[in-house]
Amino acid sequence: MAPRHAKNTKKAPRKVKGSKKAIRVVPPLRGDLLLSLPAELISEVFKLVGRGDLKSLRLVCKALTGLITPLLFDSIFLSGNTTDLDHASLTNLKFGNFVKTIYISPLIFEALSMSAYRGRVRERLGDIHQKRGIKWQEHVNKGFEVYRNLRESIDNILSSGELCVLLSHALVTTPGIRRVVLTKANRKKDVSDAEAQKVCPDMAKCKLPRASHSHFYIPPRKLWRWSPSSTDILHSIFLAMSTTSTPVKEFSIEPLDEDICLAAGSFKMIPRQVSRAAAVLSNLTKLSFSLTHSTLLGTDERVFQDMQIAKALSSACNLEVLFIQADFGKVFDVIGVTSFEAIFHGCQFRKLKTLYLFALDAQVQEVLHFLGHIEKLERLAMDCCELKSGLWSDLAEWTRTYGHLKYASFDQLYGGFGEVDVIEWFDMYCGYEDFFFNSGPNPFSTHELVRYVKNRQSKRVALKSSASGPLHYYQKWF
Repeated sequence: MAPRHAKNTKKAPRKVKGSKKAIRVVPPLRGDLLLSLPAELISEVFKLVGRGDLKSLRLVCKALTGLITPLLFDSIFLSGNTTDLDHASLTNLKFGNFVKTIYISPLIFEALSMSAYRGRVRERLGDIHQKRGIKWQEHVNKGFEVYRNLRESIDNILSSGELCVLLSHALVTTPGIRRVVLTKANRKKDVSDAEAQKVCPDMAKCKLPRASHSHFYIPPRKLWRWSPSSTDILHSIFLAMSTTSTPVKEFSIEPLDEDICLAAGSFKMIPRQVSRAAAVLSNLTKLSFSLTHSTLLGTDERVFQDMQIAKALSSACNLEVLFIQADFGKVFDVIGVTSFEAIFHGCQFRKLKTLYLFALDAQVQEVLHFLGHIEKLERLAMDCCELKSGLWSDLAEWTRTYGHLKYASFDQLYGGFGEVDVIEWFDMYCGYEDFFFNSGPNPFSTHELVRYVKNRQSKRVALKSSASGPLHYYQKWF
């Protein structure tokens, strides 16, 4: 029996105003409930949180700081911008154990003369200056000086090989790096506040907006191209990646578009460079890049005829994901070799699980011979591709008979339609999906192609827009 004066520790239910029944109010959660969860689960939750919120959460307590720091400092960004390099060096010095990805931006500002620069400023900023009654010539002259110095600094860093040295140092001092990405993104702003002050010393009293881009014009960036007198960016990356004892598992270009792609001349290598490339590629499990023709067509012809691209890629025997885009124009019409043959001749990727090909031309026998050496291919996609000989129907039949294939896609195809007059084929009504998943008719058979032509002529089915391109859709695979 409880003592007479014992206190009742249970609180009576509180009656909410306007309600006949008493409702028990749940006490607020304790602050340490989140920390009681497993660290792996907390990390997965934090991956869905924006960087700004993560920075705020990191200041709550030491426990959250230890969980969030690896997510905030999991990558470094290298470019020709000295601000990016300083930030990367500081991150690598303090948080090098958490870095897993290195982003490299080999971009440089477009080269403009003084007159061309003034024309750009007049087009973009002239109205702003005129409306506010400002003599914009002073801003233009000082802005051009800042732009020219900035471009020369970036060009010196890229052409001298300094970026390669910094990349090598980052790879050696950070044992956790597994991914190297070539990108056209720009992490830091091009012009610092101190440089903007040079253009307009009295920025606070200036009638123009205080943002630096409103005071003067900075031309857009473009990919720093290979030239015989400078260090090629691909050679620099392979040289740096071959110096580390920790093998990098992924090398990719993001995003894959025409603005940033490797020149075919990059694969013109001397024996020492070939051995470095083989050492790097043999460790990769994911490779994603785009190719284009060089400024010197003679260099491309030698690279294609000697199969130097295929010889380099043949070393990548451990690949599981391969994503290739090629844009060589009319080069292969001159030398008589398809782009597929020049890239994949002699290559056997037995461990490959995902393959995406964009804008390649090939012969159907070349494709079937290459796919026949892949033992467990699970995903296959071909877009904007052209068959120089053979039929797409034969390739479609192979995809349905291949036992391991879980997903396949063909879209925006050219050639390879037999006697049916089809210039280009789009999967407008999901004909291939019905063929692959539901055992429907072969969309490349004569009967289906004739029906496709009638649908196009009657305009009953509208073409789906390819403005964004299928590249963005299939990047979710990676």
